[in-house]
Amino acid sequence: MPNPGTSLHLIWVTPNDLRTTMDAATFLDTTEEMRKLGWKVSLLSGAPHEVTNVRGIEITPISSPDIYFLGQHIFHQRALRFIKAQQSSVDVVLFQRVSGLWMLSLHPWRQLRRRSCPLIVLDTRSVYMPDKSARRDLKGIVREVYLKTINHLANRWADGQTVITERLAKSLQIPEEKILGIWPSGVTPERFSTASADRHWPAPDQDIQLIYIGSTHYERNLLTLAKAVVEARYSGDLFHFTIIGGGAQQEELKSFAKENPNALTVCDSIPHSEIPQRLTKAHIGVLPFPDEEKFRVSSPIKLFEYMASGLPVMATRIVCHTDVMGNAEYAFYVEGSDVPAMVTGLREIHQVKDKLPALGKQAIENVDGLSWTAAARKLDTALRKGLSLSVEGRK
Repeated sequence: MPNPGTSLHLIWVTPNDLRTTMDAATFLDTTEEMRKLGWKVSLLSGAPHEVTNVRGIEITPISSPDIYFLGQHIFHQRALRFIKAQQSSVDVVLFQRVSGLWMLSLHPWRQLRRRSCPLIVLDTRSVYMPDKSARRDLKGIVREVYLKTINHLANRWADGQTVITERLAKSLQIPEEKILGIWPSGVTPERFSTASADRHWPAPDQDIQLIYIGSTHYERNLLTLAKAVVEARYSGDLFHFTIIGGGAQQEELKSFAKENPNALTVCDSIPHSEIPQRLTKAHIGVLPFPDEEKFRVSSPIKLFEYMASGLPVMATRIVCHTDVMGNAEYAFYVEGSDVPAMVTGLREIHQVKDKLPALGKQAIENVDGLSWTAAARKLDTALRKGLSLSVEGRK
């Protein structure tokens, strides 16, 4: 295995524009931490060519036209040229499934040149499951077939795989010998510490402010919680729910908010730098996801950000939440994903309204070990393991 202090070159490929993608912290914060660990990281992003720095993190932009599939193809062809130009120095190429069609082509290219590097590693952070309530369109069908094909090819051609949780590895049926390591989501605690310091907790006659920041797709179950908030207010429990983010259900949520302005506010997506300030104004972070496979196997970044900002959390009792919070007092678990279960959960929060400040402090105390620093160390260990196995395979 390479020595811990050895400088290694990682090329990390994402076709997303890291200025706007919702999971940008996964790439940017982890890149920063990997560089601190001694890695040279070339973070290839689908950003315009003039963008070389995002949130203070140096990136390598690869621009391409915003045309479905053609834009992806052009981006990845340019990424492959970059990788091949660096072949004498690059140790690992890390990529997500969306890039698999192109990045896995490095396997036969490398075999023809009788090279063992770069190591080709697939990183998977989620499982694709189409919304059961939505009509299946051709694009969705093609995407599902494509991802299943990449899973199959990666099990044969990738040198190894990393995943966000053990449950995801089992869900995708990744061979045990292909798994180099598990590295979850994380948070940069100091970025969110000001939210706790500046927060004003509700007086007895004031609303408890709920907040959700993330995608507003139907499967996130946001409208169900919004309806529960309206019902709770009718019963005299004072809540207001703010939703921030874009997605397929956003217009329906905005329409419901117009009908119930005292209970619900819906806002468009905001830059990541503004999230701590928005969390300052909240009292409870919410994750109302239903108990479905795509959520069970996840490691929700927003949960960590809520905790780091000193918010108690209202969440459905599913394993991606209970694995992190356990039986902590600051965790208000909802025993279902329908309106009655949500109303019951809200009532439990309202009954301990005066304890919310203390519970928020407990959330901060439990964020240790959930940082991007800790996540990057696990990724570092995984990639070094892959390099070590590659060396042993050549003996």
